Amino acid sequence: MAAQQKLEEAAPLRSIYKWKAPERIYSPKGRPWYVTIGLVTVIVVAYAALTGNYLLILALIMLLMLLYALNSFPPKMLEHEITNKGINTIGQLYTWDKFLNFWVSQRDNQYLLNFTLTEGNVSKIILLIGRGDPKLIIREIAKYVDYLNPGGTKQNFINRYLEGNHIPLPQFYDMLESEQSSEATTQAQTSPTP
Repeated sequence: MAAQQKLEEAAPLRSIYKWKAPERIYSPKGRPWYVTIGLVTVIVVAYAALTGNYLLILALIMLLMLLYALNSFPPKMLEHEITNKGINTIGQLYTWDKFLNFWVSQRDNQYLLNFTLTEGNVSKIILLIGRGDPKLIIREIAKYVDYLNPGGTKQNFINRYLEGNHIPLPQFYDMLESEQSSEATTQAQTSPTP
């Protein structure tokens, strides 16, 4: 085992799979969403002004500007790459020995890869699967990194909102199978018959 590991470390860097995905989940909001958020903000700002809480007013205005920016500008597309040495993303190679575990979650009909790192400045990485092949990506990563079951993540409400709902691996494969069969059925129904 140790000899095989030394051979792998000495091997040149080779690409296994590349895919493109947006840098963040993007769902454009309509006019009713902005009107609702604006009304709630005006009410809270009026209450804060009456109570003299000017710091809350400043924080709400900054939060409103952030929400507007996130929902108005579409995200950039990033390229992620699985290599024999690790995962290359945003110009940085994270080697396999830096990963503690990973899991898949779903938020807004998007699959996310959640990684926990063992050392360094970054302790967690979240990548969208986007246009990639989920089965291939998970199969390749699982060769090097342990998959974490839902009980190990201890997700609270905030984590579920940010990271999405943790999906057990067998359930993830079942979901992919059902999505692929429904897409095949839809394509068969929409294709013209000769």
